[in-house]
Amino acid sequence: MKMEQKNKIIEDLNKSGFASEMHVAKAFLDDGWKCQPGHFYLDLEENKYREIDISAYKVYFKKNHILLEFHIYAEVKKSKTPWVVFTRERETPEGWSNPSVLSNVDFEAYSLTDILSKTSLSKKYNWIGYGIHESFKDPNQHNRWYKAAINSCKASSSAIASFYPENKIPHPQMEGEIEPLTMKSHGILVLTHPVIILDGILLRAFLDDNKEIVLEEIREAPLNFSFRTKGHIRDHFRIDIIQIDGINKYLKLLSNRYQIIKSTLDSYNPKN
Repeated sequence: MKMEQKNKIIEDLNKSGFASEMHVAKAFLDDGWKCQPGHFYLDLEENKYREIDISAYKVYFKKNHILLEFHIYAEVKKSKTPWVVFTRERETPEGWSNPSVLSNVDFEAYSLTDILSKTSLSKKYNWIGYGIHESFKDPNQHNRWYKAAINSCKASSSAIASFYPENKIPHPQMEGEIEPLTMKSHGILVLTHPVIILDGILLRAFLDDNKEIVLEEIREAPLNFSFRTKGHIRDHFRIDIIQIDGINKYLKLLSNRYQIIKSTLDSYNPKN
């Protein structure tokens, strides 16, 4: 193959967004996550399989102890125009707003609120996003961010549903790290987190004291997101929007969250 043709193919990969997905997958792997690009999950609403750009996880288990799984389901989007996150001051305490499983343990879910808050973007900035505008988008075009948000949230819901045998949904593969577990025989804590990673400019918009619009460039934003369907277990999610140049810093935050939870669980035990 001639060098000119190779360069054209590479340029096409960069334009298409596949190169962005490759960079994100490598960032997860380099940070010690198990990562599966192009992961398929079962859409609980339509009962068919869909693809999520990035599925990554860390798992911790000791015999006769508590299983911890931390799953990230991310969509990677490339945009030539800026995305603008509308924000307001955060009013409610930070907890966990995404699909999770907590079973057969000797503590209550609220006892984890403080440690989850320590590694939360909304706690870090004291503001929260509530919507996104794709700048200069044709009004007749679909919102890419909204579709990406729904896909990542559906993937998170599907992962949690797999822990309930009556749903007959395959559990995300753990590559032989642990033996098959049941929620009755082991303590289990599973957290899922939907994420959108943007290869493009990310801005924050808010009103100042004079009610003037302020724009500032950002690397990350927490976003409250809601959608309701009959096939999903919840209608409220917390999505992190990450500008691709900030992915390594963000992964350090996630890994720190995982380590803090892991250390905390060592002081607890299953009920039986």
